[in-house]
Amino acid sequence: MARFKNIKKLGSGGFCEVWECVREDDGEHLAKKVLLDESEEAIKRFQREVRILSKLDHPRIVKVVAKHLQEPPFWYAMPVYQHSLRSTLNEVVGKQERIAKIYSMVLEGMQYAHGEGIIHRDLKPENILFNNDRDLVISDFGLGRALDAETSRKTYTGEWLGTFAYMPPEQLQDAKRADVRSDIFSLGRILYELYTGSIPGAVQDLTTLPIGIASIVDLCTKNDPNQRLQSVKELHRSFKLVVGKERKATAPEELQKLLEEVRAQGHANPEQVKRMIKLIADCEEEAELLHEFAAGLPEAAFGSLTGANPTVAKMLVNQFATVAVSQGWPFEYTDTIGAACERIYRASKDPQIKARVAAVALEVGVSHNRYYVMDVAARLIAITRNDGEARVLAHALLPIKKYLAAITDRLNVSKLNPHIREVFELAEGE
Repeated sequence: MARFKNIKKLGSGGFCEVWECVREDDGEHLAKKVLLDESEEAIKRFQREVRILSKLDHPRIVKVVAKHLQEPPFWYAMPVYQHSLRSTLNEVVGKQERIAKIYSMVLEGMQYAHGEGIIHRDLKPENILFNNDRDLVISDFGLGRALDAETSRKTYTGEWLGTFAYMPPEQLQDAKRADVRSDIFSLGRILYELYTGSIPGAVQDLTTLPIGIASIVDLCTKNDPNQRLQSVKELHRSFKLVVGKERKATAPEELQKLLEEVRAQGHANPEQVKRMIKLIADCEEEAELLHEFAAGLPEAAFGSLTGANPTVAKMLVNQFATVAVSQGWPFEYTDTIGAACERIYRASKDPQIKARVAAVALEVGVSHNRYYVMDVAARLIAITRNDGEARVLAHALLPIKKYLAAITDRLNVSKLNPHIREVFELAEGE
């Protein structure tokens, strides 16, 4: 195991301290976060933080380079960052271009974390670290404690606020009630501070903010989480529009507007299909956007699309499927994926598309233990009777045949097409 030599202390608090250290193997300078509190609860929280950070892999999330969690002293090493947003806040306040860069990077990191099923619960300027405006990360997932005295500084009233200034009402009442919208509240508070330079109090003076920014902060920091912006993706889109990054309608925005039109109608007219084909092609690299578009597209509209341009339809389904099986989802959203798989299957005549979405329903349903989606997978597999379609589906099921055991009680294997039945038999023999 590599040895790390401490050089100087970077920060400390009641629970942890951070040291700049050198890895003796190669001389690389790193930061080592060491747990001081060895109570059972503190150890569990520290280990949870390391587990979360080890799971996340994104340029805007701090990386765990090494860790020691088996016995005291408990620690983990990460890259060294020279500043926190707190320590340089005065240099950033009110500077539109710097705020746009920094805040957008924070939103990128939190959108990714939420997509991985992780909420932070302690977002604040102290937990945003950077070397420069292009090298920034979010830190302190899970522990929720400050590393130095800056976190617990006094306001002009003399009251100790610290973390509480960024915490939504539902989290103050019960931390277990926190969800993605709790982080959105904290992000709204941070945005307020980036423009005003002051810690937000219980009553925010939105008149000190530009009108567009005031609207975003207001929508982020409603007391009722149901009235807030509901996702970081939505927040990011609104922010970019306000700061002028997307004043003109872009292909992604046009595609989202088109989806709203088509969903309201339940179908797509020929002109809308033409627009759909162009916009999907323009957004080919926007995997998450195309996933969401496919997940919300009515059955009749997908049928029109695949009839007009099978190549674009197949590309759309491939993007939908890739994103669908790439990460964990909330239970409710797995049902959305399952329903979309069934609509696409029924609307398409392409065996490869049918096989792809049936396999997606199987993998998502079983991996999330969602019975509704497993039922969808069982139905799609059972109704695949045509030999040509069955061969393609059997080929798609082979790599994920380990999931088949979970749905054998949801269909009659003996009545399946022989090509598909053979895959079930192979899975049973393993």
